[in-house]
Amino acid sequence: MSTHLATVQTNPFRVDRILHQWQEGETVADILKDLDPHHTNLRVWLGDIEVLPEYFHVVRPKPNTVVVVKGVPEGGDALRSIAFIALAVAITTVTGPGGSLFLTANPLGTAAIGAGLLVAGSLAINALIPIDSPELDNGSTESQALSIGGARNRLNPFGNLNTVLGFYQVTPPYAARPYTELVGEDQYVVMLFALGFKDIEVDPDYIKIGTSLTSTYDEVEIELDTGGSADTGISLYAGQVFEDPAGKIIPGEPDNDYAIHTTVPDTERITYEIHFPRGLIKLEHNDGKQRKTTVNINVWVSESSQGPWTKIPPPFGGEYTHTIQARTTVLLRKGFRYTFPYASQWHVRMQADVINKDGTQNTIDQGPVVINQRFFQILRSYNSDPSVTDPNVALACLRIKASDQLSGIPNQVSMYCQSIIPDGPSWVEGVSNNPASLIRWILTDTNINARALPVNRLDDQSFVDFWNYCNQQVVNSAGQTVAKYTFNQNIDFNTTITKTVNQIARTANARVEQIDGIWKVMIDQPQTIPRQVFSPRNSWGMSVTKSFPEKIDGFRIRFIDDTDRKFTQEERIVYADGKNVDNSSLFESLEAVGITRPDSIYRYGRRYLAVSVLQP
Repeated sequence: MSTHLATVQTNPFRVDRILHQWQEGETVADILKDLDPHHTNLRVWLGDIEVLPEYFHVVRPKPNTVVVVKGVPEGGDALRSIAFIALAVAITTVTGPGGSLFLTANPLGTAAIGAGLLVAGSLAINALIPIDSPELDNGSTESQALSIGGARNRLNPFGNLNTVLGFYQVTPPYAARPYTELVGEDQYVVMLFALGFKDIEVDPDYIKIGTSLTSTYDEVEIELDTGGSADTGISLYAGQVFEDPAGKIIPGEPDNDYAIHTTVPDTERITYEIHFPRGLIKLEHNDGKQRKTTVNINVWVSESSQGPWTKIPPPFGGEYTHTIQARTTVLLRKGFRYTFPYASQWHVRMQADVINKDGTQNTIDQGPVVINQRFFQILRSYNSDPSVTDPNVALACLRIKASDQLSGIPNQVSMYCQSIIPDGPSWVEGVSNNPASLIRWILTDTNINARALPVNRLDDQSFVDFWNYCNQQVVNSAGQTVAKYTFNQNIDFNTTITKTVNQIARTANARVEQIDGIWKVMIDQPQTIPRQVFSPRNSWGMSVTKSFPEKIDGFRIRFIDDTDRKFTQEERIVYADGKNVDNSSLFESLEAVGITRPDSIYRYGRRYLAVSVLQP
């Protein structure tokens, strides 16, 4: 005796359905006995014919008959009221899985209304997987990810924090102001970056400045605090640093004149730089020989601009705070530091011991020519307040020698990042770019979703099925075995949870829907179980609009190509059947956001070419 399935929807106020097994030879009453022993609120159709309740005990469905069981409300004028509610909803919403987002007492009438809304004015494919993606390289200043070729590091206070989805070369914003520091006469740049919310795996061997790996530079230090396997903690950028280009000439004695600059409030320590832009040298007037010369500089600090002033003591004793001696005609820079007894806003003043008080004259007597023009160039204020207060933010710090290597502070630092998320099918933490894992993480993670869902609000089996669907193994053009569907993107722009999860799902022929409060993934693939039968016997008043667009020769698809981790914007032409470079002229453009493999782009384009022919 064979077993068959019936589509059952016993609750008239819910749209979810179950499949109920029935045996060949059973009556309708036998089929219903486990659902509702009294059959009081159930209506049954065999194909397109309704079975009246008085015949439930004698009608036996034939094998392979489509059996549909629907619950209806009971009592009074409930059917009429719900029908009007459903009509109002139909006017303002699009139809969802199963024909509509609502249920009336007349399920056949509801299905007819839903079908009319579905096809009028749009392609059938758009009901499940609409092509609606942000533009690549759209010139927006909001997003760095969508214009990867021109991405720059930048300060973005109160702006969007990255969300790394899958595997991506990220150009992160600065987490705090970058600054420079002098060690001896060598200058170093220190930068702190915010990569997104933890956990993120960062490859320290694949951090780039522009197009060059950091391994090609000298004296580079990298620290990570991202929740990944390469974490070291952040110590190079401790607290908050405020760099202020003072740029003031240091006057000379004996006049009561000073170069004065002020720190930011709550400063605990400072570093400062004294620059000699034309060098520091003495030239003998009679033979032109170059000799060393010395400039002594005193530095004082005070909480008030009016004093009293406290001189910073010389580090090695002596009368002057700093004694600088050199013989050079090129830029000379000297850096120093001082720690205050307590945090406050401090004033810093400087004065040199040379006669030319404004620092601009070279000749100090009738003898040699002395070049000693000097500037209080940079003042940095430090305090111990954390630069980033949220411990869940993934941070990366880079300290690199700038002397003879860099021109200014780098603003094209990028890092190869991988999202660490619960990965299917068992949802164990690991790096993943599987669309099912990414969607499930976005819906449930409290860091990136202010209204994160508990797992019991998910149809978890649909996510497992989708994970397996995406993880089908295929061989790419390079002969490698890879997962069939992946998603890779860095979200750094304003969007919504619903739009993002469906952006991910559509790259793998699926859609995410909320049905009766439960989120599930629906894959656009052949179905084996009929849901309902429509015919002239049970439907009427249906109208359909069908468009016949001009057939195209192919798609031009723009995408970010991650081959060999290059992450460059590329375009691939996908031809229709029978078309090639020699006989094609009519193309339409698509943008595949999140699809980063050329083979996947070809599959994506071929699918939509089929859609344009088979589901116009």
